Amino acid sequence: MQAPHRGASFSLGLLAPILVVLVVWLTMDNPDQASRSVSMSFDSFRERPIDGGKAVSLAEAEVSLNAVLYLPQDARARRETIDRVWVSDPALVLKWSQAAITFESGLVIVEERPQFPDARAEFEGLVAESLPGIDARVAEVGGIPALVIEPKSDAVGANPGSVQIVVGDASPGLIDGTSVTIYGEDVSGAELMQVLATLVNS
Repeated sequence: MQAPHRGASFSLGLLAPILVVLVVWLTMDNPDQASRSVSMSFDSFRERPIDGGKAVSLAEAEVSLNAVLYLPQDARARRETIDRVWVSDPALVLKWSQAAITFESGLVIVEERPQFPDARAEFEGLVAESLPGIDARVAEVGGIPALVIEPKSDAVGANPGSVQIVVGDASPGLIDGTSVTIYGEDVSGAELMQVLATLVNS
């Protein structure tokens, strides 16, 4: 199976809403105004989670990406509660592709190919070096390393919660599997981990 993927040293999908938070915070004097703007930005992210992407059916996405998309079996995020599915436009992507699934609950899942051979080491490096001032940690979901970011833990208390795992990473030292990141605007890391656990254990 060829997993959905996009080139980057790590998942830009994971950090995109967080970067929006930081940019808004740095460009506004009023934290309350920044928080409201970031909330609207997450709504915009949910409405179009892939820049330049297009909305398709789940079946069309899997055909387009030549991959089976991973879906949790949780009431908040499962096949029956899918709102929309997005894929990156091949004409706008040099090499990598990406898929995103939005759910009626407000959760968003982004799937792509990881660009690192060791998820745990990559996540630990991100927590130590790239996410200052944000409540981030490395945990496990069904025995798989997970990068967990708690909601509203940034400088203005407005970032979404997120959890990233790599599913199907069968060859240590090699880049394989599928990066799966789940987002919730005001959903704790523990809750998001519970949702992803139904994907890992299904």
